Amino acid sequence: MFWNEDGRSAKAVVRFNDDLHGLIDATEFEKEFEADNHGKKGWNTQTEPGSITYGWCARSDDYDADGPVGDYLRKTGKLRTISETLTLFRKQLKVDTELWLI
Repeated sequence: MFWNEDGRSAKAVVRFNDDLHGLIDATEFEKEFEADNHGKKGWNTQTEPGSITYGWCARSDDYDADGPVGDYLRKTGKLRTISETLTLFRKQLKVDTELWLI
């Protein structure tokens, strides 16, 4: 959790598994916030800070951002392209399928 200077608001990073299931969970998490306009677009267009919670999946602009959240993402996460992610998931599915067949 990352608090701003006056301690009145905070940002948090929620971690998901680094596999296909984690991506699905993260996507569902983001969809829940977007349904009420509380995703990244809602955050960027808000004019008055309030008690609303916003949530979205971090992307390259979050990863490359200055500040504690960007620092944390670069330190603990790995930014992947869609192609890299699909390749990783294909490998994971192949291993899962092979284990299931045994």
